[in-house]
Amino acid sequence: MAPAVVVRGQPAACALANGTASVARFNPIRHSARISTPFLISCSIRAWLGGTSLLAVAHYREAIRINPTLAAAHNDLAITLADTGHIPEAVDSAARALVLARVAGQTTLAGALKARVQRYRDGRSLRETAP
Repeated sequence: MAPAVVVRGQPAACALANGTASVARFNPIRHSARISTPFLISCSIRAWLGGTSLLAVAHYREAIRINPTLAAAHNDLAITLADTGHIPEAVDSAARALVLARVAGQTTLAGALKARVQRYRDGRSLRETAP
């Protein structure tokens, strides 16, 4: 197996998927036939950890467009949205993740999401402590 090539702190494939570190240059329609949902989630996590939350959101949204039934993708999108102050969108995404987790029988995730939805409704991200 060839070693991974890294461009701007992410695998070269992630860099190719978005063209540059800019969300504006990412064209999901052009790439969606070649990019899998797990790959996009991986790129989202790398973007979020690298401090580019807008790029992470773009990748999560594309992953959800490809496979809208992934509770974990909706959950991760909610976390990213809440961390960037987009609380109403975070509530919606976490609530969708909760429904999907329950339908899929993911009881551990559903339990965590129930509390998370309430936390977002209270206007707090995961990083914030209770008043």
